[in-house]
Amino acid sequence: MLEEIVRFRKKLINALKSSIKISERIVDHRSLIESIREFNRNGRIGLIIEYKRSSPRGIIRLDVRPDEYVEKYRDIASGFSVLIEPFWFLGSLEYLPAIRYWSGKPVLYKDFIVDPWQIDLAWSLGADAVLLISEVLSDREVMQLVDHARSLGLEVLLESNSPSVLIDFYSRIGRGVLLGLNSRNLKTLKVDLGAALQGLKDLRESLDSEAVIVLESGISSINDIENAWRNGANAVLVGTFMMKNF
Repeated sequence: MLEEIVRFRKKLINALKSSIKISERIVDHRSLIESIREFNRNGRIGLIIEYKRSSPRGIIRLDVRPDEYVEKYRDIASGFSVLIEPFWFLGSLEYLPAIRYWSGKPVLYKDFIVDPWQIDLAWSLGADAVLLISEVLSDREVMQLVDHARSLGLEVLLESNSPSVLIDFYSRIGRGVLLGLNSRNLKTLKVDLGAALQGLKDLRESLDSEAVIVLESGISSINDIENAWRNGANAVLVGTFMMKNF
């Protein structure tokens, strides 16, 4: 399924390039990293709250308006994640600037990014950070896209299911990148939160104190969030749990 999504996304991007004009950014940058660190300094784990209507596993909720969602969770969020992919996740480009405006918080552009043009688009829409998924990119592509995002002043959430992959990239990229440990194996879609919590410990012990680690996927309770904090995560990215409990 991952390969199918990426193949289709590449075809769609090639079509969109001819119909969407990249405009100049008119909003300032907000730092997701600094927002998370502020929560941490106050003894709290950061929450990146995702507006997520659907997933490849099926519909989550369609009755939650983005403005109502932001209003409910604004005060507890370090930032918001906005899904862009329209077919499997029912995302939309128009949600991003709206959620950024309503929330007043940093916003993550979440898509299957395979082309620098997507980062240009994210920048123009007002995104503060972009997601890069190591499993859908080559090593060289990751480095090129990180450099491109940084050249525009955007932060990067670099995601992998493997702690060792994140450790390797951090050694080469350094500060200014959030490391996203995904408890879901994107090839099998299986979630193993226990393994991810152990991976958090390994990451925290292997990296310096400046590394910002985000646990992604599989969060289904407050206890899961507390365990992520105890095991070394600076933040969690949580969507389905928040949507279902809206």
